[in-house]
Amino acid sequence: MANGVDPILQGLRLSQAGFSDLGEGLQARGAAQERQAELERRREAERIKAERLRGVSSQVEGIVSQAQSPEFGREQFAEASRPITEAAIELQDPSLLRTLDPVESILRSREAERLATIQTESEQARAKRKGEEDKAKTKRQKVKDQIDLAKDFDTHATTKRTGIVSESFNRIDTLASGEPSAAKDMSMIFNFMKMLDPPSVVRESEFKNAEQARSFFSRKVNVADDGTATTENGVPVPSFLVRVIQRLDPEQQGASLTPDQRQDFQNTAESLYEAQLKSQAAVDAKFKANAEDLEVDPSRVVSTPAVQTLSELQERRKSREKSQTLERAKETTGTTAEQPKVRVISPEQASALLQSNPQLLELKAQKEAELGRPLTPEEQSSELRRILESNGVTIGGPSAE
Repeated sequence: MANGVDPILQGLRLSQAGFSDLGEGLQARGAAQERQAELERRREAERIKAERLRGVSSQVEGIVSQAQSPEFGREQFAEASRPITEAAIELQDPSLLRTLDPVESILRSREAERLATIQTESEQARAKRKGEEDKAKTKRQKVKDQIDLAKDFDTHATTKRTGIVSESFNRIDTLASGEPSAAKDMSMIFNFMKMLDPPSVVRESEFKNAEQARSFFSRKVNVADDGTATTENGVPVPSFLVRVIQRLDPEQQGASLTPDQRQDFQNTAESLYEAQLKSQAAVDAKFKANAEDLEVDPSRVVSTPAVQTLSELQERRKSREKSQTLERAKETTGTTAEQPKVRVISPEQASALLQSNPQLLELKAQKEAELGRPLTPEEQSSELRRILESNGVTIGGPSAE
């Protein structure tokens, strides 16, 4: 029986071994299938990841392209980069975030440029404000310099003296014209004294009449034994004025001065005025130079240049002297109101006339300067005829009577 059981037991053992092998085989097969499934899952995950990465790459390229626009800023970047951030979290791949570094670099560069622009604009604005403030300050300073300089000019002793001399000269010039009278003559003497010694206290009331004028001179003018006279301030008084005052007749009802005396006053006043204008011109030049140094308009400091007035005065004198010269020339050649033609003069007579008349000599010198050589006797006669004929005087032929 034992022998019958053993085979059975042996068979059972063999079956058990077979089942064991079968189990192991099934187990091995299952493990292989599991590995295959895991491999498939990994492959799928890799495929999905690859697809996501391609999508992310495309999105990054799009963001980089958008970042080129100046309007693309931090807010647009945050919105556009959200899918990239989500993909990095989902795929657990922080390196995805580094794909946005080029965009971050663009934004930082643009922000730096904007900051630099803002700083530059701010500095320019500050510089502009400072420039405007400096300009306004400079303008205020220039106005102050101009006012101060003009004040110094107006209060300068020479300028003040010129003002008095100018006013008195204009009055004398006006008084010398028109119908003469004692009142006009007294006023002329008063204004002449003001021109002569502007700083002195001379009142017009002291020259109302001859008696007051003589009284003023006795008190204010020092007359030496030799006839020379000076004011209280030591200013010389012309001898013709002393003679005029000494000879004034208190009882005279008409004009106090003769035409020649009136002309002396006018001529001397003109000379005094001219001398004062020359002094004033020097002061004007100094203040003009000061104005230019301060970059101030000189015309706002020196309103009426003395050289201009002096030029006008000299032109007027030349015109008057020319007129007087022609009058004397008419008298010399025998011209009268009843005799429209003068006697004929020879070249020798023309030369003699020129030599006796300083004004004609001056005109002759001017003509010779123009020609660059001396005038011949015939040319002297011709030039004299031209001057006289241009003023209404007709001269006959070139030979003498």
